[in-house]
Amino acid sequence: MLKVIDKKKMRNEGKEICRGYEVFLQLKKDKLGSSESSAETFKIATTAMSRDHEKVTLNFRSGKTDMAEAFIEACACIARSDSQAGRFLIYKYYMKKSDDDIAILLSVSSKALNAIKGRAYMLIAYIAGKVYYVEEDSD
Repeated sequence: MLKVIDKKKMRNEGKEICRGYEVFLQLKKDKLGSSESSAETFKIATTAMSRDHEKVTLNFRSGKTDMAEAFIEACACIARSDSQAGRFLIYKYYMKKSDDDIAILLSVSSKALNAIKGRAYMLIAYIAGKVYYVEEDSD
């Protein structure tokens, strides 16, 4: 038997993790005010991109006091290796954009966006330490 990553379970877990952060992201947006929220998000994300990957991972897992900032930092960490996946998460969960709007913002088709979403959810699950495996025959 060979253990491989259970992509479907990780995608679902990643989506649930993102949904769990929605309330914190909305509170942060409300606190900042709508005119400043986009600029502040990307300021936080840019700062996080310069940080060490492990530090971002630990902040995300540790239940950092500012949960919205922890999520944004995790998205920035993802964006360092997969820009579209990181931006998808910010657009979807912080800026509350529809999938159609996100496809336009990322300049991709709906089919390509589905692949980006899958990667984004898997990466957020990985950063949160939620990695699942399934056993397959090695034949």
